[in-house]
Amino acid sequence: MTIICDELISKRPVPDFYDYTPPMDIYAKFIPSNGKKISKELLKALRAMDFNQVAEISGIKLRELRSRPNHNCLVRNDLTTIYKAARNAKKHDNQARSLGLKSTLKISKKLIESVILILGVAIICQDFPEASPKY
Repeated sequence: MTIICDELISKRPVPDFYDYTPPMDIYAKFIPSNGKKISKELLKALRAMDFNQVAEISGIKLRELRSRPNHNCLVRNDLTTIYKAARNAKKHDNQARSLGLKSTLKISKKLIESVILILGVAIICQDFPEASPKY
């Protein structure tokens, strides 16, 4: 079973930190990700065990964030994990059941729930190579 492994970002090593000061106009163009609002929407869908809705909501937000790749790196990373976990939930559950194992939907739900709870936490983008800014 590859549950959780399929959902997380690449395990490649974090690159060396580089000292970079973005141009000042970047701050003027910043649009907040509104993590509280998206968290509420995601939790509502998750409580209903509607993994398709969770994937849809996170996918819409990911497409929005694509238009501003220099911001919200951790939010992008978290939403990617949520999206992948929601998309894979039924697949993993079917695989487990075909092997005679218990349902894995609770594991997928707990993973998604834990990531939703950290949406919006500020962090240095360079800490997440897969979500690093595209300057």
